[in-house]
Amino acid sequence: MKQCRECGTLSNDDTIFCAVCGTRFLEEHFDTAESVSANQHDGRESIPNRSINEAVIPLLQRISLFLEDEEYDRADAYCERVLDMEPMNVEAYIDKLLVEFRCSSVDQLQSCMSDISASKNYAKVLRFGNDQQRKMILSINDSIQKILQEKDEPAEQRNAEEKRQVDENDEEYYVDLYCPFCRAELSYTNWQISEGVLTCPECETQFYYDERLKRE
Repeated sequence: MKQCRECGTLSNDDTIFCAVCGTRFLEEHFDTAESVSANQHDGRESIPNRSINEAVIPLLQRISLFLEDEEYDRADAYCERVLDMEPMNVEAYIDKLLVEFRCSSVDQLQSCMSDISASKNYAKVLRFGNDQQRKMILSINDSIQKILQEKDEPAEQRNAEEKRQVDENDEEYYVDLYCPFCRAELSYTNWQISEGVLTCPECETQFYYDERLKRE
């Protein structure tokens, strides 16, 4: 068991983020022999995804503080320092993903209005992460996709409605009316009426359309 440094919540050794406050656990050791054995047992290659270099621990802590203060450029610089020492450090790629989308926490990333699935950092998390880390990032992406889909649906509905109205306006139809001068029974298309001036073919007088001229 390990204890969250922020809220004191106890969690299992393989937990990455505190379930109560969301703080990431920083560990000084790589996977236990038991977890490595489990990875080998199910046919997957064991991939280092936690820090095995003590020098990386304070760098990851600094990154967390930079993200908390929204100092994204400094956080990214420290991520690169971590990756120089551990090119497959998944925590650093998660942090770079936060930096890329200007999020200070994983919870904030989950409400991001941008598609993260095209990010190289997202791909690295899926490539180097363990089952729990991959499941977490996939869940975040699913939440984002739902948000984006819900955002697009009203726009699609508006576009469909506008198209329907245009189609209705494009339809040609006839309006039956009387000539205001000679009272001849006439018919004009909606396009002729929209042009403004009408000409009676009987008395050759020009006039403007008026609702009162319509024949019932």
